[in-house]
Amino acid sequence: MTTERKIVFGPSDVERIEFACKNCGACLALDPSKENHHIKSDCPNCGYEWLIRPSMMHQASTDLLKSIRTLAQMEKEAKFQVRLCLRSDEPVTGGFR
Repeated sequence: MTTERKIVFGPSDVERIEFACKNCGACLALDPSKENHHIKSDCPNCGYEWLIRPSMMHQASTDLLKSIRTLAQMEKEAKFQVRLCLRSDEPVTGGFR
C-alpha cells in the first residue's frame, strides 16, 4: 500500500519566506509578520540581479509577504481557516507509521 504525505500549516505558522539566489545559493529570509520589508533587487551575496522594479515578480513577492501577514493577523476573527498544504515527494509505503 502506498500513501501520500502532506504538510498542512496556517499563515501564523510561517516564520520566514526565503528568497534563494539561483546563481550562488545565498538566501534572504524575511519574516512576514514584520511590515515594510525591502525585497532586494540583487542578491545580497553575489550581486546577481533578482528583480526589476516595477515588475509583476516584485509585486507578487511583496503581496505574498503582506497577504501572509494579514491572514495571520485576522486568523482568530475569520469564520474560516486558511491552510497551506505542501506535498511530500517521498511516498510512504508498507502501511502506516
